[in-house]
Amino acid sequence: MTGATYLWQNFLNNPKIIEFIIQDIKDNCDLKLQNIEVWPWKCALTEYLWFVENLKLFEKDETFYEWLQKCVNKKNIIMWDFLSANLEEHIKTNFFNCFWNLPYYITSPIFKKLTNPENKVKMKYWIFMIQKEVGEKIINESNKKTMLSFLLQYNYKITYLKTVPAKDFTPAPKVDSCLVRFEYTWWNDDLNFWELTRLLTVFTAYKRKTLWKIEKILQKQWHKIFIPEELKSKRFTVLTFDEIRQIKLVETK
Repeated sequence: MTGATYLWQNFLNNPKIIEFIIQDIKDNCDLKLQNIEVWPWKCALTEYLWFVENLKLFEKDETFYEWLQKCVNKKNIIMWDFLSANLEEHIKTNFFNCFWNLPYYITSPIFKKLTNPENKVKMKYWIFMIQKEVGEKIINESNKKTMLSFLLQYNYKITYLKTVPAKDFTPAPKVDSCLVRFEYTWWNDDLNFWELTRLLTVFTAYKRKTLWKIEKILQKQWHKIFIPEELKSKRFTVLTFDEIRQIKLVETK
């Protein structure tokens, strides 16, 4: 497993982290589902996934093809850029598990691809390495929630598992990393995702203001908003999904 970027790999040199990942997969992952590993490179993790029978590998760098053949059958190697891949063509179950070491520079596109609620095939379990600062932001449940953390928490329980210091990679990157686990939930199925996205787009532009002040600003522009009195003293970034459900945003005619 590597960190950092696709062309400038930082290879994990701490076997205890690999052991930690494998144990988490065994403890928390339903391996009867389709399982995929994305960008396995030199199979630092793959060779320890011998107990995963239905494992497919997505890799776009052909220089690693020989490494991959040592770990899985050729028919389970998909030489394709995962970002542009049609998952429905390769995943035949409604849910799938994903093991990934995210290249940090494409974090947001990958999040959007895998966690979109409209996907016909949904990610059930996901464990991956990511930049520590980003990991801390997406799990934040305090008064510093971001638009990204709201969207990711829409249908996923997100757990910060472990900090992985820069010294655990060769060469050492400039930032620390962390391991994060995503688990699919049905908590917010009754909250429309696109309505949530619209609210976030409008309200997070005024994240330092109270809902009462935002209401005054928006009424002078293009929207009417309906906010319960008990919420008006709060900022949007501290709201729970239950509280967000109570807010209505209607375009003025």
